[in-house]
Amino acid sequence: MHALNKGLFMHAVFLEIGPFTLHWYGVLMAAGFMAGLYNWVLLGRSRGRDAQSCADLMFWVMVSGILGARVAYVLEHWADYAADPLTILRLDQGGLIFYGGFVAAGAALVIYARRRREPLIALLDFVLTAVPLSHAFGRMGCFLNGCCFGRCTSLPVGVQFPRGSAPWMEHYGSKLIDQYA
Repeated sequence: MHALNKGLFMHAVFLEIGPFTLHWYGVLMAAGFMAGLYNWVLLGRSRGRDAQSCADLMFWVMVSGILGARVAYVLEHWADYAADPLTILRLDQGGLIFYGGFVAAGAALVIYARRRREPLIALLDFVLTAVPLSHAFGRMGCFLNGCCFGRCTSLPVGVQFPRGSAPWMEHYGSKLIDQYA
């Protein structure tokens, strides 16, 4: 799939070695999870949580979040998967939606709190400290992938996307820019 989409994304590929392709979105999503874990380890010291309990918690948040994000994407794009449902497992082809991951991670936290007999509100208070930082990394990955790009501007802080990238195609197709932009 990557070869077909070459040129349709904004610098989506971080590293490509033979058939192996590592995308910026995955790199930055992993960095977001690591930054969140680091946040929890630092905060956990003052709240009686050791690094291992923070890592265990991050594992369940990460797995449930990725699965929930994938389920939301598949449900929203079911027509693309109905003919070949095995492609649902192809995370390497992209397809995650933040709110699906957020909801699934929230459900996992409820289960985690019950199993560990922790007060849910205290656990949420701890966990939510990492969400803005972690989410910022994911948004940078989206930006580099070309899927979350905003709208046209004439301000000097605007970004000019490469011709043929997903944002360029969207803006050109909407007649917001001409073919020479």
